[in-house]
Amino acid sequence: MRAALCSTILLSLACAPERAQLLRDKLDRATLSLADAVAVAQLETEQGVGVEAALTDDAAPVFFVGAVQGVDARKDLRIDGVSGDVLGRVDVPEPIVPCPSQPLAEAIQIAEAQVDGEATRVIPDDDLQCNRELQVLGRDLTLWSLKLGPDGAVLVEEEDDDAD
Repeated sequence: MRAALCSTILLSLACAPERAQLLRDKLDRATLSLADAVAVAQLETEQGVGVEAALTDDAAPVFFVGAVQGVDARKDLRIDGVSGDVLGRVDVPEPIVPCPSQPLAEAIQIAEAQVDGEATRVIPDDDLQCNRELQVLGRDLTLWSLKLGPDGAVLVEEEDDDAD
């Protein structure tokens, strides 16, 4: 059991540089950033508010953005990272109610500036819904995990342990 766990951990660590390089390659091919994709999604959802966003595992640079409209409508959109076109839009029956906090694009900019990198994911914190968890790829291909409070304060900054 312990050997299997060690193997899993070693494989995970070995995969981290490969994952970071894949993310870097996608971001280099994209003309939009994660914050740009959020802006596109918000325009496409008639004054929607972005609540989460991520660079997808697709081969091409594609962003996923979840946006809510009021308290009863959520749309999940897929945004082409090169053209900015909306590739798909799905109505989600159970929306996430956004917390009163800084706009999602601003949270992304704060995290990117903190570690001098590009955001690849931002989601609501699983412990405190009004906090945000962000993954940022540093210029040196280090994946960082940051938590931001509702006011944009950086609460946690550490190397991402979920890099695979």
